[in-house]
Amino acid sequence: MFGKYDFVDLLQHMEALIDYVGVRHGERLKQRRCIFLKPWFVAHLQGKARSFNAAKFNKGRVVGDGRLSSFLTKEGKRWGEDVDTLYTPMIWNGNHWVGLCISLTDWRVLVLDPNPKLKDMGAVRGLLDSVAQMLPYLVEKVCPPPAEGAYSYEPFAVER
Repeated sequence: MFGKYDFVDLLQHMEALIDYVGVRHGERLKQRRCIFLKPWFVAHLQGKARSFNAAKFNKGRVVGDGRLSSFLTKEGKRWGEDVDTLYTPMIWNGNHWVGLCISLTDWRVLVLDPNPKLKDMGAVRGLLDSVAQMLPYLVEKVCPPPAEGAYSYEPFAVER
């Protein structure tokens, strides 16, 4: 188990790695319409889970906030216009990092787990349930409207 300061150090190293990969492979990521998001993205959504689940109406208002909206609509990194695939790390139980590949076109979250025997698929879905439910509301908020109809509030599928 990691101590408090060790976790902060690990988080900073993960953010540095994401920055490095984003700069080093920026042109390839842009061509493939992908971006890397820092760990705070998923942590931010997880922090909103209780309020989101308690909201009976206007769940999009719970998910969307100024910090998140401005982050998701940065020039050259706008969801649905410049970007279709998001890569972000997520930490489980404070000691196990996994990667998430979030596809805005396929409406799915692919979990890239270096140790898949650690958690069965039911546990994985449980860890990602609130994130998978919130993503459609974020898509509606920050992506351009679809060519026909409206976005679905169907949760993103979670796969491994």
